[in-house]
Amino acid sequence: MKRNDIKDPAIDLSSSIPIEEHENNIQREGEHLRTALDAAEAIASRSETAAIAEAEAKAKLAQHAALSAETKAIKDDWQKLLADREILKTRLARGRIQSHFIKEHFQKKSEHLKGYWGGLGSNLEFLGAAQQIAQIEITIPFAESAVKHLEKLNADHLSKMVAFGKEHGLPKDVLAGLS
Repeated sequence: MKRNDIKDPAIDLSSSIPIEEHENNIQREGEHLRTALDAAEAIASRSETAAIAEAEAKAKLAQHAALSAETKAIKDDWQKLLADREILKTRLARGRIQSHFIKEHFQKKSEHLKGYWGGLGSNLEFLGAAQQIAQIEITIPFAESAVKHLEKLNADHLSKMVAFGKEHGLPKDVLAGLS
């Protein structure tokens, strides 16, 4: 192939343009390519930076979502502890009322029977009434121990709530209100 047969549009050796001008054109074209390459590298660099920033943002978003889920779980657990506390407080209050009622009922029944003791009536009637009073009297220690059990459950639950609150950074005034 002859030099004149080359059909490259950038370099046309068959034309009447001097070689120096061709070299200048090539040099200018090289500068344009260098500028285009630099621009492409800058775009690629910005794209890389944008990709890194996007990845960091996604990581922070995932971290935030995980923390939000953990916070919700803590709130849910705290609400459950509060609900359980209310149930235990109610049971303790009812237990104290029941224990007090048993003691009062025993006192009234025994005083009432004492008023009739030795009076008219069969021995079996007095025996039956005395047995009923004795059954009530037997329940008093049970009722008292049941109330103590409920008090212990309440105290243990409060300790659990305080420990949970300290572990998860609840405000000190909230923890102080549990005492």
